[in-house]
Amino acid sequence: MTDQLEFDWPGTAAPTPPKRTDYQAMPERRKLEQELRTNSGKHFDLRITNNVSSLMSWRPGRNGDPPQFKLHHMFLRAEPGVREALSQWIRQPRAKASGSVINRFIRQHMHLIETKQPQAPSIRTQGRFHDLAAVYAEVNRAHFGGKVDAPITWGRMAASTRRRSIQFGSYTHGQRVIRIHPLLDQEFVPAYFVRYIVFHEMLHAVMGIGEDDRGRRSIHSPEFRRREKAYPDYERAKAWADDKAHFRQLLLPLRNPGLLEKILGFLGIQGREKP
Repeated sequence: MTDQLEFDWPGTAAPTPPKRTDYQAMPERRKLEQELRTNSGKHFDLRITNNVSSLMSWRPGRNGDPPQFKLHHMFLRAEPGVREALSQWIRQPRAKASGSVINRFIRQHMHLIETKQPQAPSIRTQGRFHDLAAVYAEVNRAHFGGKVDAPITWGRMAASTRRRSIQFGSYTHGQRVIRIHPLLDQEFVPAYFVRYIVFHEMLHAVMGIGEDDRGRRSIHSPEFRRREKAYPDYERAKAWADDKAHFRQLLLPLRNPGLLEKILGFLGIQGREKP
């Protein structure tokens, strides 16, 4: 078996066993390993983890080492039917019947998955030409009654120099963070355009993710579009973004290492990463 298949599930807040628990030394692990080896006819090392995302995976053996089967510690309490499904999955990773049993078991034991604390984002608001903190405060006061509470920062720089589009801003719902593309911190970029991009992302923070009339995930709902078009500088900002000359000028730093490093250095951004 050469495939590495994983069942990925989001964690939920709940009490969990201590992080330093030595699962490998537990008699339950050795007993489960022997049972799975016998029933599957495969020789492998069973590793028990406290992972929060990859709850079940198979890694082929390398350099003479046996394959490694990783399971979340919840499987130590699996009943016979689930253990048999694990054995079947080892023999036939794509078997739907065993996958269905395993998925059901995981759903019933989600409370054992430790919550992974998100890493606090690095906040940089002062640019060379545009101060995001000041823009945010102005837009918040004028259009949202000062009620939006989502940190704003200059984003990261993507590595590609062959761009046909730019994502001017983004809003991460999980972190509730607004990021603005650092290429907008250039002298020729008008303040009204930066304000519009900030407004657009703040509107995402206010409205969240909805559903359309077919029940599908909708980020830009009809109500979102209505409120966006009601923004006083909407038409002017859209016209500026649609000007191809402005797009080419925005990309100049990507072809001018000195100018790009000047922008990144001022914003405290090291290297190029995903915005």
